[in-house]
Amino acid sequence: MSSKNIVPINEERAFEVQELFFSVTDLKGVIRFGNEVFTRISGYDEPDLIGKPHNVIRHPDMPRAVFKLLWDYLESDRPIAAYVKNMAKDGRYYWVLATVMPIPGGYLSIRLKPTSPLFAAVKGVYAEALSLERTVEKETGNRKTAMEAATGLILEKLAAHGFADYDAFMSEALSQELVCREAQLREVGYTAPTRFGAAKNAYGALEEQCCMLASKLTAVFSSTGTFKQLSEELSKKYQAIQELGPSLQFLALNARMAASRLGDQGVVQAAVADALGAKSKQAEGFIHSLIERMTPLQHATNKQVFDIAVARFEADMAHAFAAELKDAPPDSHCLRVRESLTAVTDELAKRCGAVMESMQLLDYETHKAQIDVQELITRIVEMKAIQLNGKIEAAASDAKSDFSVIFEEASRYIEGGRTDCGVLLDVLEVSSDEINSFRQLEPELQSDLRTMCDTTERAVSGGLEAVPA
Repeated sequence: MSSKNIVPINEERAFEVQELFFSVTDLKGVIRFGNEVFTRISGYDEPDLIGKPHNVIRHPDMPRAVFKLLWDYLESDRPIAAYVKNMAKDGRYYWVLATVMPIPGGYLSIRLKPTSPLFAAVKGVYAEALSLERTVEKETGNRKTAMEAATGLILEKLAAHGFADYDAFMSEALSQELVCREAQLREVGYTAPTRFGAAKNAYGALEEQCCMLASKLTAVFSSTGTFKQLSEELSKKYQAIQELGPSLQFLALNARMAASRLGDQGVVQAAVADALGAKSKQAEGFIHSLIERMTPLQHATNKQVFDIAVARFEADMAHAFAAELKDAPPDSHCLRVRESLTAVTDELAKRCGAVMESMQLLDYETHKAQIDVQELITRIVEMKAIQLNGKIEAAASDAKSDFSVIFEEASRYIEGGRTDCGVLLDVLEVSSDEINSFRQLEPELQSDLRTMCDTTERAVSGGLEAVPA
């Protein structure tokens, strides 16, 4: 049945916050597999979904611009997270946060029930985008133009909520949803039903391994708060630090001009002004080096936050799917099921590998940024001493008011720069500590991933054999 033939009903199709589901499609978005939770919530029997385009569950309330964004990311070989309103077979709706990523020969989409405060805001943005999309298409008769207009509106609204781009938004959305989901599960006392040491087949063993891996990735995920703070501070301090050198050089020039007006009586003041100009010039080099590093470091940090969140999500999905297969009848473990299990665990291993590789780069960039900030602080301390001398000379000068104003303003810039650098250095040091903690966990994580992949291979080649003692 096509979604075009279904009449939407303004009634939600309920599912629980602990329920995760996924689907695997080919490169054209045709469904190859969906797990039991997906088929149950969508209301379709599995044969009605397999071989159908994924838009069989598309809800007419969804702006097409969101799917354009999704395909733009996927066709650039990049993962994406997006809120999506779907329509079940009976016309009822259900919302998900979908994280979709390229896999060999297609795409993997894993979904959860959205519950964060951000979700409510997004629903309003989508409603505005849909209205604009319909209006523009009606006026122009051009669907592409309508989608572009709606995409622009979505990005504009996200920017108004403080997100520089869609990357920043989806990273925060996934992080928030995972945090809210975890909090709700704790509140109701929910724990995943895994009996350690009781596995009777490879699927049971895989369930245990994925559960332990998810637990470790939960600990890693807790570090993303530090990385998000680093990204926020880099963004906040960028302009102020960039302006520090030129501003102080301009003040030094003004002080030099004020000194020159005093003739021979301004020799000392001129020397102070020249010293401030020279030190601010030296600081300029370190400011330039730090500024060049700040934007790439912020992008690397944002990407790392997203990749860690995706890995955390995938580990929960792999655990849930292994549990589902462990208790399923043996004759249900068809080729599609085994291929889908491999797709989920392979993607998890790949994502964790990317996190480990990126953490090395983040370690290097963070260390270099710390050096730049420390060097800049040294120059700022030196400029502070010069500024104090200037203030003393201003007090003794006939041009007292001119020098006082200039060196009071210099004090404001210097103190502001020192404060900004101090905040940056603190968060860089905390980030370095988190990175070091992760690096210590790496060997254990790599071993767990190898074991998971080996068990997956054993499961898909004959998962009902007894687990070796």
